[in-house]
Amino acid sequence: MKIKNAFMLTLTAFIWGTAFVAQSMGMDYLEPITFNGVRSLIGGAALIPCIWLLGKWKENQKEDVSVNRKDLVTGGVLCGLLLFGASSLQQMGIQYTTAGKAGFITAFYIVIVPVLGIFLKKKTGWKVWMAAVSYTHLRAHETVLDLV
Repeated sequence: MKIKNAFMLTLTAFIWGTAFVAQSMGMDYLEPITFNGVRSLIGGAALIPCIWLLGKWKENQKEDVSVNRKDLVTGGVLCGLLLFGASSLQQMGIQYTTAGKAGFITAFYIVIVPVLGIFLKKKTGWKVWMAAVSYTHLRAHETVLDLV
């Protein structure tokens, strides 16, 4: 199981890391909003089989879960708008900087989220703090040339 977990973590890091290069190269051919639109359409098309499979799996389950459709739609629309805004701003930023710098700024959420949790009076576990400290320590040893 540990080998599988390590493989999945490595695969995730590879996909996440190469995505910035692909996004940077995509900016040579498309505008940021168009790029995000196409990317979202591809992602949505990839999720259709998952939705179908989950629907089939849910039919086999006997649980009765009440869902307030209005809250579900409202939450989905708000999350979608926030994701659209954040992705668009990131794409616009990638036009003017390198993929490495964009990845650094984006990954800084590892530090920002626990710190914001303090102000929102949310308890943060020690593992999250260790990740934040590790990330900060890792980045502190980089030079400006590492980010180019």
